Formats: sequence, C-alpha cells, structure tokens
Amino acid sequence: TVINKIEKNKQYYIQYSPESFSDTELFFSKKICFYFSYLCYINKVNSILNLPITVENCLSNYYLNSLNYIKKNIFNSILSVHVHNDMNCSTSTSILSILSNVKRVEGTLFGNGERAGNTSLLILASNYYNLGINPKINF
Repeated sequence: TVINKIEKNKQYYIQYSPESFSDTELFFSKKICFYFSYLCYINKVNSILNLPITVENCLSNYYLNSLNYIKKNIFNSILSVHVHNDMNCSTSTSILSILSNVKRVEGTLFGNGERAGNTSLLILASNYYNLGINPKINF
C-alpha cells in the first residue's frame, strides 16, 4: 500500500481529500475518513484529512455540522479545509472551521484560483487581525 512505502518520519504527511465531501452522504464520508485515519494511525504515519467544499451549495453552519461529525470519528489526523466561494461564504466558513479546531485552511492569494475561487488567505488573515487575533503574517 501507499502507506507502507512512506518513510515513517515526522517530516512526512499523507493527505486524503474526499473530493466531493460536501455533496456525499455523510455516513459514507465518515466511513471513508475513519478508515483513512485509522490506517495512518496504526501504521504510525502522520496524516492530514482535508474536507473540501468543492461546490459551495450550503451555508457555513451546515458544513460545520458535517465537519464536527467527521471530527468525532477520526484518529489523530490533522483537519484541513478547502472552501470554494460559489456563494461568497468561504471566509466565514474558514473562520468557523478554525474556531472548530481545524488546523489548516487551503486557499489562494486574493481568492483567484479554481472555478469560483477559493478562500482568500489575505482576507482571512485581515479578518482575524480585525478581531484582535494576530495571524502572524507580515503584510
């Protein structure tokens, strides 16, 4: 398997991203994410579980409910989000995800990127700065 071929060193991570997470039945997503995190855990491989909104067709709170459900059913994986901006909610969804203990946000500079664009990391950082939280970025 791929996991057996990866050096078991803290510098390496394997990332899994269920491409249609936001459009897949939650129970099925949970099973897939659970098995990924479990295999990484028992093989002592560092893992990142990226939960994308590939087509933003729901509000932030609905996505957060799904994210929190998955979070309760995984082993030791770092959680990450990749939020598209079809409904202009990517910044709020990313902020709420971080507040929900997500450790990584995948995004773009100025929101330019795939299709409708992704979360703008600069907008996200400036929102945190305005909330009194130092994003530790030099502008």
